[in-house]
Amino acid sequence: SSKTDILNDELVNDEIVSISTGNIQSVEVISEVQISEGRYATTLKTTVSVTKLTSFVASKGVEVEFKGSLFAFNINQQKLNEKNEVKAIEDLCKVIKTLADVSFHHIIHISDPVSINASNEQWKIPMYISVYANNNIYNISKYLNATLKGISLSNIDANNYIKLGKNVFPISFAASENDYSYILLRSEQSVQNILGTMYYFNHSLLNFKISNGVEEWSIASNPNKIKYIYDYAFRLFIKIYPFSDGIEEHPYCKASVFYKFCSPRNNCNAGIATGDIK
Repeated sequence: SSKTDILNDELVNDEIVSISTGNIQSVEVISEVQISEGRYATTLKTTVSVTKLTSFVASKGVEVEFKGSLFAFNINQQKLNEKNEVKAIEDLCKVIKTLADVSFHHIIHISDPVSINASNEQWKIPMYISVYANNNIYNISKYLNATLKGISLSNIDANNYIKLGKNVFPISFAASENDYSYILLRSEQSVQNILGTMYYFNHSLLNFKISNGVEEWSIASNPNKIKYIYDYAFRLFIKIYPFSDGIEEHPYCKASVFYKFCSPRNNCNAGIATGDIK
């Protein structure tokens, strides 16, 4: 994952993070030289296995040897992968948010003004706002899906994590009916960043202001002016935990990007304000 920042035609930041797979089976130091300030340049000859977890304990008759240096190498590589995964997803989410803000267009239908309390002092002007996605929404799906596939743990690596007593964080992602993935991530922070970015679409959908010639306001800053939101087409399917009796009767919830509460049922009512607007 690479990210380059240019300011006034000058390179101000060039960042590359990488994630590798496999386990180191053997290491031989070919050369090592100190460069400066405690920094070293080292050349290694290594044997890497991408198919199985290296056993760090070897039995030689009555003696048992623990390969501590190899274990440290592999754990350090896993730590680097976990750190770089979070960074790569943070960069991914920044790009998605930028695209999300230009992924929708709006059509406003205005009704005739209606007097409030039959007076000439206050008037209500009902309006219906339709939101439509453009091609950027499909570019986001392809970009997100391709990136998550690229940094996902393989099934073999995931099993290695589990054998070491470490956690794996699975998510499912579908860009379309024919393009879907089961992603295995290394960090819970990665999952939280992705979920937070999905809910950022709330901001993108409401990324406009309304002016009546006297004042200007946005829906996000004045949620009380909204009668209801019909958001069925923009709901996320999120896995919920089993019920207390252990029976997972309704395993998925159509999570709303607008409402804080959504009934954990497959047929929960869209557009009805069963909870507070976010």
